[in-house]
Amino acid sequence: MALCTMQARMPRPPLPLRDLAELEKLIAAHHPVVYVVDEDPERIEVLLRELSRTSGLPLAQWAPGRGLGRLNSPHPVANTTKLGGCLSHIIAADHPLIYQLVEADEALTHPTLTHLVHKIATTHRAHRGVVLFSGTAANLPDSWRSIIPVITLRAPTREEYFEFVRRLLQELRARMQIEMRMTSEDVGRMLALLQGMSFSLARRVLTEAMVLDGVLSADDLENILAAKKEIIAQSGVLEYFPLDTNLDEIAGLEELKRWLKLRGRAFFEPQRAEEFGLDPARGVLLLGVQGCGKSLAAKAIAKTWSLPLVRLDPGRLYDKYMGESEKNLRTALDQCEALAPIVLWIDEIEKAFGPANDQDGGASQRIFGTLLTWLQEKQAPVFVMATSNDISRLPPELLRKGRFDEIFFVDLPREDIRVEILRVHLDKRGRDPEQFDLSALAKKSVGFSGAELEQAVVGGLYAAFASADELETQHIMTELEKTRPLSVTMREPIEKLRAWARERTVAADAC
Repeated sequence: MALCTMQARMPRPPLPLRDLAELEKLIAAHHPVVYVVDEDPERIEVLLRELSRTSGLPLAQWAPGRGLGRLNSPHPVANTTKLGGCLSHIIAADHPLIYQLVEADEALTHPTLTHLVHKIATTHRAHRGVVLFSGTAANLPDSWRSIIPVITLRAPTREEYFEFVRRLLQELRARMQIEMRMTSEDVGRMLALLQGMSFSLARRVLTEAMVLDGVLSADDLENILAAKKEIIAQSGVLEYFPLDTNLDEIAGLEELKRWLKLRGRAFFEPQRAEEFGLDPARGVLLLGVQGCGKSLAAKAIAKTWSLPLVRLDPGRLYDKYMGESEKNLRTALDQCEALAPIVLWIDEIEKAFGPANDQDGGASQRIFGTLLTWLQEKQAPVFVMATSNDISRLPPELLRKGRFDEIFFVDLPREDIRVEILRVHLDKRGRDPEQFDLSALAKKSVGFSGAELEQAVVGGLYAAFASADELETQHIMTELEKTRPLSVTMREPIEKLRAWARERTVAADAC
């Protein structure tokens, strides 16, 4: 289903309702100059096009070297190539317009230009139009703040990205033939992946995809994902993880898989879910024995949902300076929300947010409080996959309903699941599982975790390679006999964990 067909199914609302309303109020109050805190001129143009439509005011743009002109007009106004000429023209004009001044930072510091801006701000209050500057809040001089309203745009909505892609498609189709090969579900995934990107970056990624072969298809989602990876890598605290496994490739965890597939649609279609009375899935906490697939499940859900997987690295949070650790966490969480929808993986959460450490000046307690508040109140579609091996080190507040949708326990695999795990690892290494006595191996490996079964296969391969033989059942059997699994060496704490989870969690595997 093409994007234009999807538009017929999903009525296009005014864009974007929140920020548009603020600008409409400022125009109604006759504020002739407004400063918008946002560095993406393409995103602001989408907003101003909609403002022009709703207000009935024409939109004009100025950019260095191009001059001032009505939108889509090839003829700029005379003597407006330089910013001073543009501002002088606006002062002399007697008809209201919406003026978007792109890359006009020199007006913030150049005395003559600043004087012209102040003149517009103080003498054009009878006009219904508005002159709009944009940039970072740090660049805004104090002298502007006293007379010019400042608004900060929030993260672009799904509808804004929809409108942006629709306009980009129209623009490219005017120059070349572009074919859409996307279902409505593909379009939904594309819009989800675009969130957190500037419109300028989204334009580059989508244009490259379409110009290469004249097609926009589901195959291009990987290019969008790669661009999102670049954004994540710049954070310093978050770490992007490549996706190489989906849920269907993991043996066992049937109840967890069922739950995730059930919640996935509401996560990807938040608008329809909200209309139906649902909230998007918040996340799950996976408790369990080491090596039984908790981390693998986090990677698999991201792959299955075609979402970026981002790992929060606790080691990068802590800073020796007072307040910096909390700031690092807030910055990371803010970036997760800007990039949403994503899967946020917090591995071994008890190590980062366990009991307070008296030696860190209370930093661990403060960042734990920050995390709890965010888990409870977050609205952005950030699906949190937290894993833990030691329930005794998790504060009770973290286990309370509302932080996570569900707490699953990942136990040691049953015999039938051990057969499937062995099958997966043999197949992964180019061996035909049917040539091995999987039933005998599964019976021999009682108490083995998935990771320990994998290492038995790897150990068998090494033994076969060293003796110039082909891998056989006996090679793996020998490795199993030599191995003392964690369930034996750490029997007491594991049994304690299993007893605790039996009454308090949902089993990740069906009984």
